[in-house]
Amino acid sequence: KIKRLGFAPITSMYLYGESDNPILGNIHPEVHDSDGLLIQNKSGDWEWRPLINPKKTQLTRIQLDSPQGYGLIQRDRKFKSYQDEKLKYHLRPSVWVEPKGDWGKGNLYLLEFTTNLDSDDNVTTFWEPAIPPNLNEGYEFSYTLHYTERSPKHHTLGKASAFYRGIDPVFPKEKMFTIYFTGDYLKSLDRKTVLNAVIQNDQISSDEIRYKIEKISELDQWRLQIWYPSSDEESNWTVFLENENQRITETWIYRDGLSK
Repeated sequence: KIKRLGFAPITSMYLYGESDNPILGNIHPEVHDSDGLLIQNKSGDWEWRPLINPKKTQLTRIQLDSPQGYGLIQRDRKFKSYQDEKLKYHLRPSVWVEPKGDWGKGNLYLLEFTTNLDSDDNVTTFWEPAIPPNLNEGYEFSYTLHYTERSPKHHTLGKASAFYRGIDPVFPKEKMFTIYFTGDYLKSLDRKTVLNAVIQNDQISSDEIRYKIEKISELDQWRLQIWYPSSDEESNWTVFLENENQRITETWIYRDGLSK
């Protein structure tokens, strides 16, 4: 019996992004081969998990029965985000795993370990069946790997294009996130449209969280700003946008307090 066998593994590198400080005084604004883990679950819902370069090794277990797909995506395709003429991070491919047939019950694992080098593939994701395969029995398992520029074409909901974290100087006892969302439907909305943000944190009550959402015309994107009590404790965020009680974006999932 195999204790742990990961199927359809993908590796990548994440040194730092727009929400982080450059490592060791690096001159490039961002350095990464992928900036997020994208998942489509059994129900067809989409989840986006920004990658991190953690303070210490992190192994995240995500319950994922009968997945429709998952992948490590390089979403930011602007040269100015990296400014690296030699390594061309803006051209790094995304990899999407498309399962064939019903994989059944299992978990997706995301392994991230700390590094100061862009030569380290410090991110790995793989799927593990709930019941480990028996060495004495056959096990059929198939999938297709898609090497793409962006997210799968059938992902038509709004997408998180960037996020920033920091402290608002006007409210020094609060931390804040700024998340940008983009997509064809979001672009079509008038800036006077009133959108609702569904925000949850497993350590902070909803009455301690406030937010503001507005369309930034120059970017043709919607900006969500979130303020919450400052704390060094680790916590988990889930965020998505609604219009007239209809979900219009993927779910943004972030583990606060783990990144360098």
